[in-house]
Amino acid sequence: AITGIRTMPESMRELHTRLSNARFHLEMCREKKRAADLTVSLTARSALLKRAMDSLLLAEEELEKAASLQEKNERDIRVIVSDAYPDVLDELMTRPEFAAARNDIENLGSIVEKLRGEVFKMRSSLSALISSYD
Repeated sequence: AITGIRTMPESMRELHTRLSNARFHLEMCREKKRAADLTVSLTARSALLKRAMDSLLLAEEELEKAASLQEKNERDIRVIVSDAYPDVLDELMTRPEFAAARNDIENLGSIVEKLRGEVFKMRSSLSALISSYD
């Protein structure tokens, strides 16, 4: 159980990194879309929109990795606690040291879902714009 708890911070750091990467790529996508909106040339606009979609795909990849880590962390914290204290799992999950970790994991889960929603909206918008130029 102690080993599992020690590896949680590493997994949480990786999850934070994946979310940061996803945010970065989503912002790059937005910037390229804004640039396309301001571009007069249809050829240049189409190219910018396609690059925006490439950035969006990178954001999606990072989010999928983050979601996978998120699920793993949720399972791990429960397994760590249940392995060490199987008879009092529910009681322990509410104790501050475990509740804090669980809350962090749940908060990151909310961020993953929020970013997924933003990526979905952007994908719909970009797909419509790109198809109008093709």
